[in-house]
Amino acid sequence: MQIPWKVDSLYQYLDMVKSGNIPDFSECCLICGAKDCATYNGCYPRSVIDPLINFFMDDFSILQYLCHQKGDNPVTHHVTFSLLPWMLIPYHRLPLLFIIFAIKIKLQNKISYIKLITELDIDFNNFYELFDSFDFINVNTLFVCKTIIAFAFNRFIESGIGNRIIDHNLYQNILNDNDNSRLLHFIDLVSNYKYEYKGQTIFGPVAFA
Repeated sequence: MQIPWKVDSLYQYLDMVKSGNIPDFSECCLICGAKDCATYNGCYPRSVIDPLINFFMDDFSILQYLCHQKGDNPVTHHVTFSLLPWMLIPYHRLPLLFIIFAIKIKLQNKISYIKLITELDIDFNNFYELFDSFDFINVNTLFVCKTIIAFAFNRFIESGIGNRIIDHNLYQNILNDNDNSRLLHFIDLVSNYKYEYKGQTIFGPVAFA
């Protein structure tokens, strides 16, 4: 099970791992809810590519914890949970903000995935020099990216929270627009959203989440 973990940046997460000052879940296991259950289980590596901040790491360390199944009501059959920086997506090397950036270009310009790859090739040529272009990003990856955003949008609509967190007229416009415009409005909403949390103003997708 992967838990979105709120950090300011990938670098902050890495510093936390390196320092050893990691979160402790002895008070409540995130899987079964029991006290004195979850223990640190080391880290596992994963590949991360973020062209927006010129970041590449083939062995980015992800914190993992082990549930010793002391609780009676586990939320999953898995016995481990990981703390995934909020900007990363499970099983994807490209982060959330880049996905939003890329799909917004496609929707705004009404271009094909092939044309979008060409646009990204121009904008992020340094990454295409480091990796084979197909390995860095391809049509299937971009299609999955759009599917992820569409899924999030559908969850947003189904939840009914739109009327509570955004202007009613804006919400109605989102509901009544065509599919392309709806997703664009949703991307703008997520990108510009802000939320007050413990005296701090949080912006963007992490605030929306």
